[in-house]
Amino acid sequence: MIHSGVVITAEDTDRYAVSLFLREFKTYANETGISIFPRRNFLNTLADLGINRQDATERILQLTPQDYYKGLGPGHRENERICGFGTRIGEEEIYIKLLLNTESRRAICFSFHRAERGIEYPFTDDDS
Repeated sequence: MIHSGVVITAEDTDRYAVSLFLREFKTYANETGISIFPRRNFLNTLADLGINRQDATERILQLTPQDYYKGLGPGHRENERICGFGTRIGEEEIYIKLLLNTESRRAICFSFHRAERGIEYPFTDDDS
């Protein structure tokens, strides 16, 4: 697509959608906090990394579109959207799955654990 003389690719559109997801997630997080499901693998990951829930929350709030992994789409319920990210903490690659509920304005972290397989980052800039 061409807009004002600039070619806009599908990747640009996808990156923009991820950026909007993160902006909305962080807005809700600042309003009501982040609900993190305390699953066993989450608690084990925190212990193994030597971090606490606050550290995990701060890392989630630092996510950028470059950390996007996959899965931007609707959740299981109406008014929900989900998105998967990855990040490194020390030597560990961490998988993070976030959910937005636009009706209740809630920011939810469903997954925060060691990646079970390698994560590919489609929006990582190769020249940075």
